[in-house]
Amino acid sequence: MAQSNSEERSHTHEGHSSATNDQHHDTHVPAAETIPASPTTSQHQVIDHSQSQTLHHINEAQSRIDAAGVAVTRADAAEKAASAELSRLRTADEEGQEGYAWDVVRKGLDALEEARRASEEAKSGLREAQEMLSGVMRDTLDRSQQRREALQREVDRVNELVGRLKDENDRDDTRGSSVDGI
Repeated sequence: MAQSNSEERSHTHEGHSSATNDQHHDTHVPAAETIPASPTTSQHQVIDHSQSQTLHHINEAQSRIDAAGVAVTRADAAEKAASAELSRLRTADEEGQEGYAWDVVRKGLDALEEARRASEEAKSGLREAQEMLSGVMRDTLDRSQQRREALQREVDRVNELVGRLKDENDRDDTRGSSVDGI
């Protein structure tokens, strides 16, 4: 982007004499080497979108964890119901109530099946939440690494520019001292 700005500047200076253009380029760092003051709006939008996606994944994982908690509660209730039905079955068996005993067995089996389903839902929900949170963590670490690398590139670029400016200043000082010696 900075390069296109320097090209635009060179087009706007075409009407000036070449001496003016040469003089201008001798005293300033070319526009292609300037350092951007801050991230652009599009970079902020990418960061905001990234954070929004992360929050969405975290909220989704939290919903799955909440649903798993509800499923665990259902499994506990179903297990208690099955236990109560088994207790009634023992009582019915001891009292010789076969017809009632079969009804109790059916209810007990239904309660156990509900407990199994609820337990599976809880496990599945917790696995999904774990996968989502792992993905969020990986994405966050990747973005953090990318930011560190981008920052290091900017630091290296600034250091290179500082080195060039120092070299130019040293050359100017050398030229100035040889002129003073004449």
